[in-house]
Amino acid sequence: MATKQSIVIDFKILEQLGLGVKDYMNLVYLYLFDMPLDVKNLKPLEIKKYIKIDTESNKVYLREEAIELIKFLSIKSFNKFNSSKVVKKSKRQVTAEITERIDEYRDKWKGLKPGSMGGKKDCIQKLTRWVMENPEYSFDQVIKAAELYIDSVGGNNTYLQRADYFVFKQDVHKGEASRLSAFIDELEEYGVASDWTSKLI
Repeated sequence: MATKQSIVIDFKILEQLGLGVKDYMNLVYLYLFDMPLDVKNLKPLEIKKYIKIDTESNKVYLREEAIELIKFLSIKSFNKFNSSKVVKKSKRQVTAEITERIDEYRDKWKGLKPGSMGGKKDCIQKLTRWVMENPEYSFDQVIKAAELYIDSVGGNNTYLQRADYFVFKQDVHKGEASRLSAFIDELEEYGVASDWTSKLI
């Protein structure tokens, strides 16, 4: 790891992943110095499959999930950003954010049409897949795209798509369409900026 690179502690992400600061610092020390900060507090990380402990040598190894997390929360400089490079979140991180905010998303359809909010599980699964396939967009932009779509209907909710179908829906030719993808591309025209926190050097 480059010496100029810095480690960011994002308490919200750590909370979503069920990690304490001490747990995270153990991962950081393993990543930077190939040794844990606190050898007595490794069991939770092993249970969560962030590390692997060799029982014969007592050597501790970082798993890929831990490396992805640290890379995501690492920046080379606090005052330099590059909007052309997107840091892709792990599936666990994406699922955690979407699960936390799924009601915010589904509530956009609340009261518009019976059944239009879609099933929570279906919405989480489809949104997780969509965000993983489109890492350049933040979940705030997904919310804005949903608002834009609902506004475009103009109160005529007869043909309003359900919240889960808005993300992905199979058409009559067994293909798949995403109205979310279409509407999120329109956000720039309406002056909705992308989330710089997902685009770092």
